[in-house]
Amino acid sequence: MLAIVTENRIVSEEDLLGALFSLNIKKCNHRAAKRVLDQLVGLGLLVRHTGKRYPAEDSTARDRAPLPHSRLVIPKEGWPALSYLRAPETVHWAVTYQCHSRCPDCYIRRHGRHEDGEINTEEAIKAVASLAQWGVFQLAIGGGEPFLRPDLADLASAAAQLGMVVHVTTGEAELPEKTVEKLSPAVKVLQFNIDEHRLMEVPQKETERLRCGLQMAAGAGMKTGANLKVSKTTLANFKTILERMGECGFSSITLLRYKPPPTLDRWIEENPSSKSLQAFELFLAEAAAESPDLSIRVDCEDWIMEYHYG
Repeated sequence: MLAIVTENRIVSEEDLLGALFSLNIKKCNHRAAKRVLDQLVGLGLLVRHTGKRYPAEDSTARDRAPLPHSRLVIPKEGWPALSYLRAPETVHWAVTYQCHSRCPDCYIRRHGRHEDGEINTEEAIKAVASLAQWGVFQLAIGGGEPFLRPDLADLASAAAQLGMVVHVTTGEAELPEKTVEKLSPAVKVLQFNIDEHRLMEVPQKETERLRCGLQMAAGAGMKTGANLKVSKTTLANFKTILERMGECGFSSITLLRYKPPPTLDRWIEENPSSKSLQAFELFLAEAAAESPDLSIRVDCEDWIMEYHYG
């Protein structure tokens, strides 16, 4: 939308919506497109001028009454000087390759030989300062298991003080209380990696473990979410997994693309086919509608879509 307006500087809302539909964008409808336009206007990225227009001269007198008409204009002020991002919007940072778990699907295990070469606290804080200087907006800290770094709270605090939005992703649920309390002022969201196999094989034990982690984070004042990888096991048991995650207390779930694990055999065993992912896309809205208390976001290289219910 912004590209079309940028090219023309001024465009009628009617023409813009017509141009969008001519592109045959998947799942594009008038209501959704209108909602996006309203959001862009609300953010000040577009200005809507409402007025009236007259039909063509060859129209009958009765048909030539003025009609409502709105034009969309790029504002002169408040618009970025550059037409591109000068830095990544988000940087994902594996602050350590160390981890107590030996999850069979974890791609980080392929980098375990680098455990001894991690940067120290001073070097890490310098790296954070460089990211902030470039203009990075969000810093997503992960691992390995980031809670194994004793300076995790220091890194998160440094990033937050420099203006970045900080997220931390953990595979643990039995978290060190003191570290969680130190993280709380700096971390916007604490994400929990979900092991779909444990959730299916030992549901009572796993839901209780995750519930404890959520309660600790909530007690420290942090927002929480869950990362769930889309493996064959996930696809085969999706509704059940959603139900059990709801029982844990999750209200926000991000679905992630399945990444290459340490072994080829495991990749063949759990990597879903493109055909099954296409079928899942159609199934997702129905499954999510049955879990109205969950906000489900799909955030992968291959998928850019979002479902929100409730």
